[in-house]
Parts: sequence; C-alpha cells; structure tokens
Amino acid sequence: MSTPRKKIALIILGGTVLIEDSPEKNAVITGRDVTPWLNKIPEVNIIAEVEPFFILGEKETEVNIDHWIKAGKIVANHIREFDGFIVAHHTSSLLYGACAFSFMLQNLPKPVVFTGSQIPVNLGQEANKKLFKKYKGLGIKANLINAIQVASHGPAEVSIIFGNKLVRANQAIKEKGLNINLFDAPAPAVLGNIDFGIKIEDQNIKKARVPFAFKPDFEKKVSVVSLYQEESSDLLEWVTNKKPKGLVIQMQQSSLSQSQIKKITELQKSIALVVHTTNPFIKKERPNLLIVDYMTPEATLMKFMWALGRTKNMKEIKKILEQGIAKEIGEEA
Repeated sequence: MSTPRKKIALIILGGTVLIEDSPEKNAVITGRDVTPWLNKIPEVNIIAEVEPFFILGEKETEVNIDHWIKAGKIVANHIREFDGFIVAHHTSSLLYGACAFSFMLQNLPKPVVFTGSQIPVNLGQEANKKLFKKYKGLGIKANLINAIQVASHGPAEVSIIFGNKLVRANQAIKEKGLNINLFDAPAPAVLGNIDFGIKIEDQNIKKARVPFAFKPDFEKKVSVVSLYQEESSDLLEWVTNKKPKGLVIQMQQSSLSQSQIKKITELQKSIALVVHTTNPFIKKERPNLLIVDYMTPEATLMKFMWALGRTKNMKEIKKILEQGIAKEIGEEA
C-alpha cells in the first residue's frame, strides 16, 4: 500500500526567480503566474501535493508586517488542513519575516519553512548577469524542493532552508555575498541537513508542550537607530521627534560614550527603548538600561515589536524579552 502524499501549503511573498536566464519569465510577477511557474518545477508535485497562496509578486511593494500577518493567518486558519507550510520570500527582509512568524505562531504543531531565490527579478547591468551565472543554483528551484522535504518531514517550528542547511529562523545569521547556504546559525540552532534525504538534528528540536496559538500582536511604529559614533546622538533626537512607540538602538561600537548614555537615559523616560549589542560587558556596566545581548538584531526588533503590541509597560516588556518564547535566545536549552 503506497503512502499518501503530504499536503503542503506554499505562501508566496516574493523570492520566486527560478533561474538566472530571463528571470522575469521564470518568476511569479502576478497571481496569474503561479500555475505556469509551478508547472516549470514538475518535481514539486511528485514529492507532495502543493497548494499555493499568493500574496505578493516580484515587482510589488516591499514585504511588511501586514503581509507577514496575512501570511500568518493563512497558516493559523489552515493548520489542521496541511502537513506543513512553505513561505517563499525575498532574501532582503526574510530574516525579519521569519522571526515575526516565530513569535506570532506559537507552539506550532506543523513545520513552517522559509526559502526563496537570491536572484533579483531585474538583474540590471551585464556585470550582474555574469555574476549570477558564475554562481549557479541560486534560484528557488532546488531550495523549494528541499523546503518541501522539510515541510513534509521536518521539525514543527519556523525554520529557514537555503542550500542544504536547515536552521532555526530566529537564531539565523545571513552570510555576506552570494552563497548556496545563505543562512547559518550557532550549532544548537542548526536543525538538520539535506543531502539525498533529510537528516534532522533531534537534540536541537523544540517540542511544543502547550496548544498552538496565533498571536499577531505587533506594534508597527518602532524605529531603529544604529549608533556608531558620537554624532549619532543627534540622530537619536531626530528619530524621537517622529514620536515612535518604541526605539531599538543597535550599537555598532564596543561601548557607549557619556553623552550617549545621558541621552538614552533621558529618552527611556518617555519612550519604550532597548539597546541591542553583541558586547556582553555593556549589560553589566549599564544595569539601568534595557540591553539585549542574547538575540540576533532581527529577532530583537521583531520580539520588541511583538512585546509592545501586548503591553506598553517596560517591566513587562523586559520580562517578555528575557523569556524564551520560540527558542530565540542563544544557547537556550
């Protein structure tokens, strides 16, 4: 008796270019392109029964939080109907979208895997065309086939597959330049590899112990400022004059100057504010500031937006940020 094929939902938010040649003819530009595009990948429906859900094409506006919530609703509304979910996404903001999913879709009972194409729909200059032809296999075709394996047999959490490496979405790091394995992660957040089949790192898998919950609570009015030199203090003032609901300060230096500390301390009296850094000593030096050094920048921003959507109380926000929700905190057991 043959095993029934898995039923997989494919949510399209961009990142659909198949090959370097004629990218516009080998991508999903509008909803009408979805069926002919899938027909160019006959392997897909051999592996599983794939049902597409179109949200954004290649030439439409950049993906934003509203699109992620819409995509998250598709998962939540069809969680019993499908065996797994794939999100095709542009690489530019994929990490943010995948992190948002991990906080929005809690205690997942099914796999949700992000993938896409590194090839832009408009290659532009001849030099770009030659560059992408040099790095073969950067289109979505192989990634999508691997993603179907993950959605069919992979871990029930939000993950990313590019090339053959499967990583936890909210601990993922994007590699620089063109790379088949575009995303990496610390060893405990590597969930598996795909060669001729899928090999899962069982010791790294998060097991849901409570029911699935859809919590699309995001505060959209959050600004991000990179502090890299003394003059950045003026930028802080300019941003706060825009009256955002929250502010994430990303430190690009090893320490804060006295004037920066004074400005940040003053700002946090009137605005929800966190400082993200990779320097573990800053937190000990400045206990009066809410400093995050235990998550990626993308996870910090999306979790902060999610926390602000639930409460404006900074003590509660601090508690939420420090609590592991979707195994987003490094070295979390």
